Amino acid sequence: MTNARLPTHCPSCSAALQVARLACTKCDTAVLGDFALPPLARLAPEDQTFVLRFLQIGGNLKDMAKLYGVSYPTLRNRLNALVEQLAPGQSEQRHLAAQLATQLLQAHEQGRFEALGPEEATESVRKGFTAEIQRDLHQENRQLFGTFEGLDFVETRFMESQPHLLAHRFKGRYGAASPEVRVVLDRDGKLAGLWIKPWQDQML
Repeated sequence: MTNARLPTHCPSCSAALQVARLACTKCDTAVLGDFALPPLARLAPEDQTFVLRFLQIGGNLKDMAKLYGVSYPTLRNRLNALVEQLAPGQSEQRHLAAQLATQLLQAHEQGRFEALGPEEATESVRKGFTAEIQRDLHQENRQLFGTFEGLDFVETRFMESQPHLLAHRFKGRYGAASPEVRVVLDRDGKLAGLWIKPWQDQML
């Protein structure tokens, strides 16, 4: 006998369903209430299977791409979509990260190197990312990668050693190369780190 699939949306109006009754299989004790489904349970069955396989394979995206017979970027896009379903708040941070980095890198291309304000960056970044350092780094990046043209989002990850930070990874569009542009924001959306380095398929 196959197990019935847990419905997540109302068959009548399509609204999200809540758990209203829990029952003990041993003593028949029942608990009534209004319990939200866990995030993973709200995913479609095929997406739940995808997540399970992702964990079983050790989180290796290249192996997952081979398993599903798709390209690495296609697999990465599907995982990004699932992350967005499970943690929709990351989307706003991702857009903010892209906006901050783009404004900063475009300003550098225009020859503007200015100190960051307290509303834009953490204290440590403001102290370490002075206008002079911005100018020096821009000159190095210009020689390595060419002219900055834009950013393409790749992934967002929690910083395990610093859980209050989110690392947003982009592939930079430059005139001569496509480096990684990693933008780290804190919970307040302030810039906590910015790195530009040669591209690697997996985030290290």
